[in-house]
This record gives sequence, C-alpha cells and structure tokens, in this order.
Amino acid sequence: MNKRTQILKQMTSEKLPNLIEYQPTSIKSNSEEPMLVPMPAEHQALLNEHIFAIAECLKIKASYLQVWFGKFEHAPLVNQMSLLRLIEQYSLDPFLEEVDLVQYEDQSWQAAITTQGYARLVNACPQFKGIAYSYSEPDSNVISAWIECAIYRTDRDGPITVREYYVEARRESIAWQKMPRRMLRNRAFQQCAKMALGI
Repeated sequence: MNKRTQILKQMTSEKLPNLIEYQPTSIKSNSEEPMLVPMPAEHQALLNEHIFAIAECLKIKASYLQVWFGKFEHAPLVNQMSLLRLIEQYSLDPFLEEVDLVQYEDQSWQAAITTQGYARLVNACPQFKGIAYSYSEPDSNVISAWIECAIYRTDRDGPITVREYYVEARRESIAWQKMPRRMLRNRAFQQCAKMALGI
C-alpha cells in the first residue's frame, strides 16, 4: 500500500474538520424544515480523493483544502465536483480567491473562476499583449449602460472584444448595490477572458 492510498484510507475513516458528509434534499419533516441526508460513502470518498490530489498539486495540506471546501457542504455534488475540476484543470488557488462556488438568488449553484483567477490566467498566457476598456458614459460618476473589454493577443490580428450591459448583468447582491461600476467592469473582463483564453 503506497503513501497516497494510506492517506486516502485515513481520510475516509477519520472525521476531519468540516468533512463533507451531507447533501441537501427536498425532503421535509413535519415542521417543514428541510432535512439533511448523509452523503453516500462512495461520494465522500470520491471528493476526498480529488481534494487530496489537488492539495498535492497546489503543495498545500489536504486538511487545509478540506476546511475551505467545507463551506460548500450544502451545494449539490455535481457543483462540488465542478469546483474541484476548475481548481485542478487551471491550477487555481482557492486561498487567493481565484475560484468560488456561487449560489444565486434562485438558489442554484455554479462553480466559477473569479476576477482574480482570470487575471492570473490572462497574465500567464504567453500571447497576452494588453487590455483596454470602453465605456458608454465618459462621466465616471454615472453608471455606464455598458462596458466593453478588449484583450489583445500577439497571435491575433485584432482584439477579442466583449460588451456587457448593466441591465443584463446586474444582480441583487450587496456587491452590485455597493460597487455597480466595478462589478460591471469585472463582468466584462471575465466574459472577454473566457473568449480570449477559450475557457
């Protein structure tokens, strides 16, 4: 039995802090409070295996990553796996807030690369040449109806350009209420980075 197998066996047999053990369901008790059903052992073992592999890749302790990951214990398993897949595929550091699992107003979940994550990936791209923004309103005190982001690459004749509209992008979150201009700019950058990097 190799070292990795031994550690995996220990992780699945011992309860670490914030170990993912529950999944939300639509089952309700007599008091109409949602009940939590234990996660099947094979699912828990699968998550632990991925967490261990990612921790090894990022050169951090698996227990640290598991504690961070524990805050998403109520998210559906498929979204938890998507989050781990993003971290693994792009070597994103969750402790630098480069990736997140977001819950929207309709209670749905989505694994997402953050602005910090896209900034690192864009700057790490050898073909990255520069970035520019355009605004519908020249006055910085007015919320722009749209913001356009253009990313330049050395292997393209022209920039990759994406325009995001405030009325379509805005959400009811606190961040959008407090920083609508920054959030719209971030949204334009994220969408443009997706197109420029093929993510």
